[in-house]
Amino acid sequence: MTPKPHYYEIRLEEQLDDYWEAWFSDMEFIPPDQRTCPGTVMRGRLPDQAALFGVLEKIRDLGLTMIEVRRLEEIPQNKENRRK
Repeated sequence: MTPKPHYYEIRLEEQLDDYWEAWFSDMEFIPPDQRTCPGTVMRGRLPDQAALFGVLEKIRDLGLTMIEVRRLEEIPQNKENRRK
């Protein structure tokens, strides 16, 4: 059985700039003016749990502080729709 992709949102304590978005290529960074918390919020569609663990390993390897990981039930708007 092929795993179903899910959307995930990850909150970090540290504020990462746009440079790091390329490093986390499967995730998009939510701009500070569109969220209600400090730090970094990244969101993305991951094909399976292995991809999620890959993102979590990058966070660990950078020594970042993870606050929350959650699977989203609704599909978030893409960047183009959010900026309009």
